[in-house]
Amino acid sequence: DRAALEAALKRDAEEREAMVAPGKRESVLNLVLSRNMLILSFCFGCMVANFSALGGWMPQIVRDIVAPGTPYWVIGFISAIPSLCTIAAIPLWSRHSDRRREKFWHSVGAVFVGAVAWEVAAISHVPVIRMAALVVASVTTIAAWPIVFTMPAAVLPRSAHAVGIAFLNTVGIGGAAISPLIMGIIRDRTGSFSMAMAAMGVILAVGAGLVFLVPRRLLNAG
Repeated sequence: DRAALEAALKRDAEEREAMVAPGKRESVLNLVLSRNMLILSFCFGCMVANFSALGGWMPQIVRDIVAPGTPYWVIGFISAIPSLCTIAAIPLWSRHSDRRREKFWHSVGAVFVGAVAWEVAAISHVPVIRMAALVVASVTTIAAWPIVFTMPAAVLPRSAHAVGIAFLNTVGIGGAAISPLIMGIIRDRTGSFSMAMAAMGVILAVGAGLVFLVPRRLLNAG
């Protein structure tokens, strides 16, 4: 059984190598800056931007929707709800993806749901609905992180895996640095978080939409 499993894993790796890098070998830099890798990295950057914006501005958003004079510990507790729900969702979502042997919709689909949730939070003035939408935005987008982390292996040859993951993280950190600034600027210009949350939804939708340009057979085979 072990020998059969090792043979199957080796065969799958050889098939991915053949799909990813046919013909002559390219430099690692060219591979990492390939179209597919840039698209996946941009999508991941949008996902991390979502996390950073939500984490950085969540207490202020909660202050806007709770009653005046609410104790700060209550605001802190409510602000932690999206993260607590996400902690529970990450292993469950990854397990579901592994069982179904499907990655594309478990990543792109989840990010699209997160984008819609940001828009719901932006247009709703009902505190419970706005909070629930932000929980969904957190859970769906961040739960897809582990799945997206496997995708560089699907679009890059083995020799470029480490550099590809490093590049993915670099773009993600860039998104984390920019998104709180974007939300702050929009909040100052408009006087509310509604347009800022709508902007985050658009960013997520664009990031997920671009992944449709990457061959789905590559992502599901990774």
